[in-house]
Amino acid sequence: MDDLLYRRHLPHWVPDGKVVHLVFRLAGSSPQPKPDILLKNARPPQPISGPTWLNDQRVADVVEETLLYGNNIRAWYRLFAHVIIPNHVHILLEPLVGLPQITQWLKGRTARVCNCILGRTGAFWHQESYDHWIRRYEELEETARYIENNPVRAGLVKYPDQWKWSSASMNGCYAAGQTKKNDGLPYGRGGQEGYGG
Repeated sequence: MDDLLYRRHLPHWVPDGKVVHLVFRLAGSSPQPKPDILLKNARPPQPISGPTWLNDQRVADVVEETLLYGNNIRAWYRLFAHVIIPNHVHILLEPLVGLPQITQWLKGRTARVCNCILGRTGAFWHQESYDHWIRRYEELEETARYIENNPVRAGLVKYPDQWKWSSASMNGCYAAGQTKKNDGLPYGRGGQEGYGG
């Protein structure tokens, strides 16, 4: 896979072998300000606006199961962290195929199934996605913590591992940064071997 530069409304550049923080939101929802994950006192999320279809457990389950399928079965990426909150999704992954192929598949598959569950038609996801490639191992750690703490900052739960649709809840022991479940998922983040850079 060669370094990838492509443009929609925003430019997207993903060098080979880099981990990417990917964010996509529901169609009709307002974007959050650009994440500033490196600040110790990150600004609180804005109130949720627009549709919150991901509040429906069936819909959130479809999105999470699809993310895990892309990692475990398709092997299109290595998944490091994720969270699904009411109007958007954060994913930290190392693409093993082109990022446009990954996002098209993730958003296309989940949109079809989720619209069917909700009995609706039309756009499910906003067309544009936010992506940022991770430059240092420390940034990988910070980004994973930022992603897993999203439900806490939004006031949805008190602790990251209490949010069902998150890599933090799959870890079972978020604070220790270890994996209780031995399911082959690369959530243990104990060393730099998963950094990809």
